[in-house]
Amino acid sequence: MAVTNDSVLWGWGVNTQGQLGNGDISWSNPYPIRIMDGVAIVAAAYGHTAAIKEDGTLWKWGANNFGQIGNGQVDYVEAEWDSHPLVWKVNADPVMIMEEVVAVSNTGGGHTLALTNDGRLWAWGNNGDGQLGIVTDGTMENRYTPVLIME
Repeated sequence: MAVTNDSVLWGWGVNTQGQLGNGDISWSNPYPIRIMDGVAIVAAAYGHTAAIKEDGTLWKWGANNFGQIGNGQVDYVEAEWDSHPLVWKVNADPVMIMEEVVAVSNTGGGHTLALTNDGRLWAWGNNGDGQLGIVTDGTMENRYTPVLIME
């Protein structure tokens, strides 16, 4: 993923989990694809991508097997390669998740952290090892929407 000087987000490479955000899943795309305009920051990790637009909105797409997209669900897309049907837990289209975001971090472990302009830290996705930090109910369950973990 790359953001150009004119705030255009481009992506290329492996897209098996919809991480390019072009609404499709495919083995790979060696040519840059224009994903969205008005992007200030991009964060990419294994299988999932996040972008903060210039208006402070946070957009996510890609692998969603732990709820790391943050849209409240685990999404499934059916695909077929070499005549073998596969079911992927992905969201191949960008989805707006939050507003007033100033920083984001995707992790290869399937979770996301976002900092809002009021200094609050939010987390969601994989929490099997407690990587989301202390949450309100003290469990280590995956979170499918952003949860406030620090003020």
